[in-house]
Amino acid sequence: MDSIGARIKQVRLSRGLTQAQLGARCHMADSAIRRYESGRGNPTFETLQRIADALEITVEYLVGGPEKELCDRFDHYGAVLDIKLRSIGYSVGSYEEDACLWINYPDGILLVSDVELKELDADTDAYLRFKLLELKERHPERFKPD
Repeated sequence: MDSIGARIKQVRLSRGLTQAQLGARCHMADSAIRRYESGRGNPTFETLQRIADALEITVEYLVGGPEKELCDRFDHYGAVLDIKLRSIGYSVGSYEEDACLWINYPDGILLVSDVELKELDADTDAYLRFKLLELKERHPERFKPD
């Protein structure tokens, strides 16, 4: 099993990022990233979460869990959807070898298709736009046009 540092480095390199670029995304010094990758430092859970978020993977993957990093076929929408889902206690998982996708629920998992994830992402965006418009209409006196 790879160490946490080795996994951080592997994913960072696969994303084409330097240690400085990853550090900037995590609001950390590149020297901290270097320490973690070399195994000379142990990141806290909060730090692991920041690194995982910046790399668009899960903490479970970094600590050696069975979940693989998100498939590249998700592109940007999958990573953004995963961040949205994490904020409410859910996440997206995948195994590249099997082209298997799922959503981690607090009490289990649900296998889903790529199309279903795209629809969920589009529906989430539509609902957010609706709620923002509703908020603007409820408080027109606080709205300042450009």
